[in-house]
Amino acid sequence: MPPLWDSSTDIIFFIVGSILCTCLRLILGAVAILLVKNTNWAHRLLGAGIYLLGCTALMTTPLTWIFLASLGTEGNGALPAMTTIQGALSSIFLVGVFCGWNIARNRRWWLLAIAVVLGATIALFDMFVARPLAESVTTDVMAAVLVQMVWLVLTFACLGVFHLLGRVNGATASKPTQPAC
Repeated sequence: MPPLWDSSTDIIFFIVGSILCTCLRLILGAVAILLVKNTNWAHRLLGAGIYLLGCTALMTTPLTWIFLASLGTEGNGALPAMTTIQGALSSIFLVGVFCGWNIARNRRWWLLAIAVVLGATIALFDMFVARPLAESVTTDVMAAVLVQMVWLVLTFACLGVFHLLGRVNGATASKPTQPAC
């Protein structure tokens, strides 16, 4: 979440930086999903598409500040609304990441249900615990770094959990058999 801005230059740098970071995340994540082995291209493309939809939710985050400013909600008055909007968009992003990955890995429906629950839980944890804790303990820059570190650790921990759950009998759908030519 951006700090209170001193000038319009700060706003422009935040919006452009956020969009560039989201585009980088979008490209790297989609390529990673497309490079998944031992699955068919239909699952890879579907997983990458769901991941891309999740990333577009994050791309709209900087635009919500402009929308709130146009409504006359600036400064600290925008923080509760922005926190709620950011939590919802982060939840959509994480659900897109987790579901896209599990679809690309050809996982069963119950792993997708776990993916939705874990994505929403991490977003709520970030919204209600990580940000207020980080902002009360450190400076603005350290708060942003601390929140992102916690976010990355939890995201990769969840991907590791999905990897382990994928090894459970019946978690991964079998590959369709191809007729011999």
